[in-house]
Amino acid sequence: MGKKKKKKKDKKKGQQQLQNLTTDQLILRGKQSLDAKKPRDAISFFKLAIKKQGVSDDINTFLFRAYLLRESQLRKKNLTVEADMVKKQAQEYMPWVDQLSEADMFAYISTCSNKEAIDIYAGYLSANKRSARAEQFLANRLFKSERWELSDKLDESLPLRRDIAPVRKAIPLMDAAKWEEALDVLASISRTSPFAPVRMFCRAMVSFYNEDDADMSRALSMIPDDFPLSTVVENLKNTVGNGNKTSKAEPRLQCLWDGPVNIETDIKDLLYDLEHRRFRQAESSLSDLAEAVYPQEPTAVLSFMLESIWNMVLQYKIEEYDFHKMVSDLLPPSQAELLLTKTRFLDFKTPFTTAGQYLSLLENEFPDARRRKIAHAFILLYIVEAIRKSKFNTAKDKRGVQKYKKLLGIKSKTKDAETMLMDMTTEGIRLDPKNRKGYELLVTLSRASRPAKNAVEASLTDMLSHFADDPWPCLELASVFYEKNAFRKAENILKEAMIRAPHDSRVIDRHAIALLISAEKNIQRKKFHLVERDIGKAEELMSKKVAPFIIEKRIIFQIASNQPLEPGPLSEKKGKQVPKEKGAQLSLFKDRKALNRIVENELARLSLFEQLRILAVLIGDIKRRTLDEKKSVLKEIEKIFDKASKKIKELPSSEIIRLLTPLNKEYSSLFPSLEIAPIFLKKHKDILKNVEDSEIFSLYDLIFEKTWFGLIQKDIKQRIRKAKKKDRLLLDFYLVTIQHIKGEKLDPDLFFDIIDEAPPGPMRDELRTASRRLSKHASGVLKKALEMFEFDILDELPFFDNPFHDPFDDFFDDDDVLPERSLERELDNLLDQLDLIESDFDLSDEEAIPDEITNDLLNGCESFVDSLELRGAPDFVIMGLREILRSDPKVRRDFDMMTKIIMQTGGASRLSREARVLLLGKRKRK
Repeated sequence: MGKKKKKKKDKKKGQQQLQNLTTDQLILRGKQSLDAKKPRDAISFFKLAIKKQGVSDDINTFLFRAYLLRESQLRKKNLTVEADMVKKQAQEYMPWVDQLSEADMFAYISTCSNKEAIDIYAGYLSANKRSARAEQFLANRLFKSERWELSDKLDESLPLRRDIAPVRKAIPLMDAAKWEEALDVLASISRTSPFAPVRMFCRAMVSFYNEDDADMSRALSMIPDDFPLSTVVENLKNTVGNGNKTSKAEPRLQCLWDGPVNIETDIKDLLYDLEHRRFRQAESSLSDLAEAVYPQEPTAVLSFMLESIWNMVLQYKIEEYDFHKMVSDLLPPSQAELLLTKTRFLDFKTPFTTAGQYLSLLENEFPDARRRKIAHAFILLYIVEAIRKSKFNTAKDKRGVQKYKKLLGIKSKTKDAETMLMDMTTEGIRLDPKNRKGYELLVTLSRASRPAKNAVEASLTDMLSHFADDPWPCLELASVFYEKNAFRKAENILKEAMIRAPHDSRVIDRHAIALLISAEKNIQRKKFHLVERDIGKAEELMSKKVAPFIIEKRIIFQIASNQPLEPGPLSEKKGKQVPKEKGAQLSLFKDRKALNRIVENELARLSLFEQLRILAVLIGDIKRRTLDEKKSVLKEIEKIFDKASKKIKELPSSEIIRLLTPLNKEYSSLFPSLEIAPIFLKKHKDILKNVEDSEIFSLYDLIFEKTWFGLIQKDIKQRIRKAKKKDRLLLDFYLVTIQHIKGEKLDPDLFFDIIDEAPPGPMRDELRTASRRLSKHASGVLKKALEMFEFDILDELPFFDNPFHDPFDDFFDDDDVLPERSLERELDNLLDQLDLIESDFDLSDEEAIPDEITNDLLNGCESFVDSLELRGAPDFVIMGLREILRSDPKVRRDFDMMTKIIMQTGGASRLSREARVLLLGKRKRK
């Protein structure tokens, strides 16, 4: 405690010493901090100088430079969001463009987009001379982006614009390796032009082919380090004196001797071979391409290309078996197993099992321990995010959890989804503590239990040391502390956030919310003198985002304490105020006008949108409290709300949607519920009429739940008569989906009629996107149909007793892969037949396997299908079962061997649909 007091005392003493400095001394200290690359200190000095002296152009310029320096530091640390916010703050102090110094102008355009950078430079030139440094920078940007039209704002006499014509003409020649022609085209470009490096590069290439090392060296030496092709320039420098095919730069620059590889044509030929099942030619093409692209390690290129080809399996363009055979033919066994494991991992039928299998092979792909840890973390975080988004039932893969729990980082004995996902995420963060995405995922996970909250707290506390300048972990820790009712800890961590980023609007907003939470706590304790203090402090922070909620808390305070409050900086001071007599209280409940006047005065400075939102929040806030005369107070507030809500039609569609959007989670400690849409929808059932057709779907998605289905259906029927074709199809799709979810309709033709009316392209893509969006509200077969945008499976609904029941639950329970012992016996019998064939026959010789053996194997497959009761089952159900069966490595190997035998002996055509899908995977669409 003594150390803390001493530290606090020293800090207070330091602040007093700063206050004693003159304005000139503060500005000098700020300049010194800028020179020392300490922008945060500089900002504090300059802001204090403004408080003492007032605003001046000089101080504003210094602040502009300090914020730009801070922005560049944050961007180097990959804190993009924070850098963008600091850039906005820099813009507040930015001098007029024509008054910028060259250094300030260059520093600013370095942070801008291409268009903004050109605009700024054009404004700078209106009062200043040309800047060679800036023009070189902009020329590099234009060369990389080829956004030549952006230069139209510049004067035609400027080399930066004038020389664009020959550069544009030269680039296609450079791409075609016609270096001499390109150099001729660039002949008009002078050495002082910002595009001179392009000409020098072409000259170097011409000299390279002429084997003139001296001239090539001279040309390369005149190319600046920031030239877009600087890597190529460095490689070319390595060839000086070694201009032949045995040069040390040869692997990277092979194409300089052999000429360009026409990759586009080769890939078109490869795709043609794959789509026409010419797999031998495809394998040959893949090998040649891999050698041409990366001769040092063609196997790595083959793996990458085969991963891309896997998409053709998902698109039904090639069979899964054919893909597996290609992988086995082209890659070494260990690499083939790795790649096939990755494809199963992406299929996401048994996420824990396939992730565990992939992690167990990770050393083959990442020999370096550090990189392997990063990859391990990425896989864990990917799985957690996918499970969270898809709401996967984790009980379906209990076998994978049990087998691979150590690799997955699952430490807890309880196997509920919340605990497992939390364990996996914290393990991912432990393996890669500098991965910001891991922490961002962590705070989105459910943390209802105390251990889950503790796990989040521990990880965020570790993050504080890894991201020393970032206020984000402080803000998220504050949320955790509020959830645990650790208010003092929350206040302390928010102080740390203020130290890290005192001018960050997020920190200011959260600080204001913290003060409101303190005020709320004191309202409940009836310590109203402390409430007034907390609200006053919150108002002084001048947070625009939190201002409406401060006003709401002011109204609650006055109702709870039964006394008016002095107008604050956020309240309207004009108009008649409620009198406050010394030593006495005015009963707000006996004087209805007094209550109305308080609410009217408090809300006066808010926009209509904010007034409506705060009144809705206020109604919910009052309902949860124990107040004197609560009914009469609530009645008066609801009257005010009803009067204000008559003006809803004045709001644009986008604001009505925002009005019904739940409050941000950061307000969860202030209000018991973040949902405010129900208040509007119950009181104003015609509110949907005020939203335009093009925006109504955002609102439907927002309120898409059974309570409001009737309201949505009524609105759709009213709109559909006058809607444009695109909107009408989407309205029909929403209506049919609701009818199926409610059980009013069970007819796939209703979906087909809508889809057939939408031509392939953007319109059908919108329907597909809407279908996936709505799938999260459905269940069972309908959910699958919406997810896959494949409604023919609804034709097979008679296969299920309950179309809204999860079909896999009919086959598997929580404990066993095959719950029925008879099914296990059938599988054993089938695999015994395979063992017999393997031991008695040469599988490499097709003619060595008698027909009767093939027939027995086919009959065994059909018998296994019957034992699983799969006759008539939809493909997606069979595919799901197939993946679960194949999650066992031995079963997978045996299935692949059966497939090989059946394909070799021509038995595939004799398999039933169900057996074919179970063995070979997805059928190819005709």
